[in-house]
Amino acid sequence: ESAASLDDAAYFRDHGWSFGSIHQVMLHQLSAQEIWRRRFMAEELIWLGDAPELRHARAAIVPSWQAVHDRFHAFQSEHVGWPAHG
Repeated sequence: ESAASLDDAAYFRDHGWSFGSIHQVMLHQLSAQEIWRRRFMAEELIWLGDAPELRHARAAIVPSWQAVHDRFHAFQSEHVGWPAHG
């Protein structure tokens, strides 16, 4: 939500952080959460940060994040016993 208030220049600007831009930080977080779920499930490891539709598309982050979030919570509910929530 906080990133949504930024204009594209601030959102994509390289801030000198380890991942550069806010977009790259968010993409890294998205990818890392999905990689860990895939490891736990013994699924093929796919780094979402390499997906062309996500690398430069700001609008693709929110729906992709929701999908990863939902899959991870389903995993937690099924395998860890934590209650599922959205």
